[in-house]
Amino acid sequence: MEIKIRNWQKYNGRRDVKACTWFRVNHDLFDGIEMYGSSHTEFCVWLYLLCCASKASNDAFAVNFRHVQAILGIEESEFKSVINKLVELQYVLVLETGTTRERHADVTQTSRHERTNERTNIEEEKKPLPVLAQIWNQHKASIQPEVKSCSKTRRRNAELRIKEHTVAEWEQCVRIIASTDFCLGKNDRAWIANFDFLIRESTFEKVMEGKYGKATVKLKTAQEQEYEKEMQRIRSLENGTN
Repeated sequence: MEIKIRNWQKYNGRRDVKACTWFRVNHDLFDGIEMYGSSHTEFCVWLYLLCCASKASNDAFAVNFRHVQAILGIEESEFKSVINKLVELQYVLVLETGTTRERHADVTQTSRHERTNERTNIEEEKKPLPVLAQIWNQHKASIQPEVKSCSKTRRRNAELRIKEHTVAEWEQCVRIIASTDFCLGKNDRAWIANFDFLIRESTFEKVMEGKYGKATVKLKTAQEQEYEKEMQRIRSLENGTN
């Protein structure tokens, strides 16, 4: 597997030195908005990749899975899962092994593996939205992006998360995200929470514990939510008979 670090110039210690032995990170590395909810393993993999780029004196480099297992103590499948997340966060790119085709503007062909992935994603995107995505679209704030389709990875994560709590609890969670200033862009990076943030493994607990701040609107109790649903059902029946 060949990896390319996005925006490597941000971490490159000395551009005037051919083989710099260190790289630059800010002291807010563990506070970055994009990495909220990340596991210890995910942070270790990210630092490992930065070290690899620094050793190679290049933003693109090949990864040796045996070395990964020996240094980080994780299996290849877990490493690839973390890489997929870093790709979604736009921290890295995955290049075709043994080539640097991504760097050139005259790329005219796509590998068989990439074409297969494309077809799979297209098929997944044609499927109805998962329940959690429908909840997000219904209760999100207007400035938060709507979910219009789901890739295979996104759908799998959404289906895993919905099983962990009730629909009413997820609705409450989205309402909090939709009414919390921090999640609506009022932070030092103007970051706005999206659906991918919602389906991270630890987001629900952190939101419900108030880690991102208190909601600015009065949230409905479970009883009030059930009453509202029942009234909507009754109105739907009435409209259907008229």
